[in-house]
Amino acid sequence: MLVLPAALAGPGAVAQLARPGRAVAKVVTVSPGGPTRSMPAFLSALGELGYPIEVEALTTGLDQPAAAAAIASASVVLAVAWPAIEAARRLTTTVPIVALDLELDPVGSGLVQTLARPGGNLTGLFLDQPNLAAKWLQLLAEAVPNLRRLALLWDPLIGPAQRDALQTAARQLGMHLAALDLRATAAEARLPQLRAMRADGLVLASSPLVYQRQAELVRLSRDARLPSITMFTDFATAGGFLAYGPDRSDMGRRAAAYVDQIIKGRRPADLPVERPSRFELAINLATARALDISVPQTLLARADEVVE
Repeated sequence: MLVLPAALAGPGAVAQLARPGRAVAKVVTVSPGGPTRSMPAFLSALGELGYPIEVEALTTGLDQPAAAAAIASASVVLAVAWPAIEAARRLTTTVPIVALDLELDPVGSGLVQTLARPGGNLTGLFLDQPNLAAKWLQLLAEAVPNLRRLALLWDPLIGPAQRDALQTAARQLGMHLAALDLRATAAEARLPQLRAMRADGLVLASSPLVYQRQAELVRLSRDARLPSITMFTDFATAGGFLAYGPDRSDMGRRAAAYVDQIIKGRRPADLPVERPSRFELAINLATARALDISVPQTLLARADEVVE
């Protein structure tokens, strides 16, 4: 078997994952663009399935006719994150879609009828936002006792479920959470506002925008001298304080299992929506020292990654 190299996962890439001369199933992947940690694991898992699969990679920025033609010819579509999911749904109501998403409420947003029986042409893995929101605030409070005023940078296009879950969790923990629109202005422009509100912690709600503006947001948290947390472990590697979120490589492998079942005849309508089951915690100790934070050993012992 041939495995599609990760380098071919960019826009417009087409590769075949099996020996020639056999019927080929076509998988079209749609993503907002830029690196997607789930994709290499997804492609590797496809290569291990043992039958011919052709992969074509699109981004949501492609012109509509080309994207429509690619998706119409697909056996199944993998859509990663809300912009890609919406783009795929606009282009087909019949081709099966496997979605990977970290922000949306799949039932509340109307993507599926129920988690157990999606009922349409879409299924996949969706994060349980209320549980994650509470975990973020618990981790911040464990690392920095006596936190009381938190600032939340969130994406109004996709983040209402996250914002509501975080506000509920904050109230339960005796914290005040002020929500600020991440799209309204450049992150650096938020610095005077953070100082004026005397925030003592910063939460970055999940969004492709947070991932794309990661360096900018790391600088903001550093300049504001605020302990911060978000979903993407890359954030801690890049200089943020804490990151806790689903193992996106594991999500990619599980997405390949959905594709396998659909190619073999299962309908998305009958494949239950799953929740990520593996999570990663990353802590940047250099950032902790810069903020005069002594991270408890009990928290360090649970970390999957510690950045020195």
